[in-house]
Amino acid sequence: MRGWPAGSRAQGVIKVRGILSPPGGERMAFRPGEGAGDTDRLLLLHDDALKFLQRESRDWSDWKLVANLPYSVASPIVVELAQAKGCPERMVVTLQLEVARRLLARPGNEAYGLLTLLMQLRYEPRGWFPISAGCFFPPPDVGSVCVTLIRRSKPPLTRDQSETFTKIVKLAFSQRRKMMFKLLRKDWTPEQLTAAWE
Repeated sequence: MRGWPAGSRAQGVIKVRGILSPPGGERMAFRPGEGAGDTDRLLLLHDDALKFLQRESRDWSDWKLVANLPYSVASPIVVELAQAKGCPERMVVTLQLEVARRLLARPGNEAYGLLTLLMQLRYEPRGWFPISAGCFFPPPDVGSVCVTLIRRSKPPLTRDQSETFTKIVKLAFSQRRKMMFKLLRKDWTPEQLTAAWE
């Protein structure tokens, strides 16, 4: 919607199968929490979207996210949803170009990193297209892209394996100059690590 500040902090969740609203979004409904207009299918919750996702544990597996995400919190929001026990069936999101490059990156690409690994564990990128700065008001100073992510029908790892994988890659990218064995010793004994490498 025009008039939403580019890069503003996400504030609120509207329940029409998941739309994130920025500051001022509460003006869209006169009765927040009670539905809007003549339907109870539109429910406006005035809240910080990232904090809401972190606070409210729920099953999003039959949801689809369609959002123009604030660039300042886009990565944490999509990662939070991807790591939920029931993550959305798909996400169609507008992102900063640099973030989109990391989401879409393949092994060997310089953009391939922590965000790539966390998202592609549960999602498969299916397409993207650029969005002109003139489509926003005010126009942002960075490139924008709309990306489609489809939840994998068969995740490569189990839930327990995914949690361990996430812990390992976060450690690896937090201190890139340290040897992996030394980093992993914070959470696993030398005997466990030796056995894992054999």
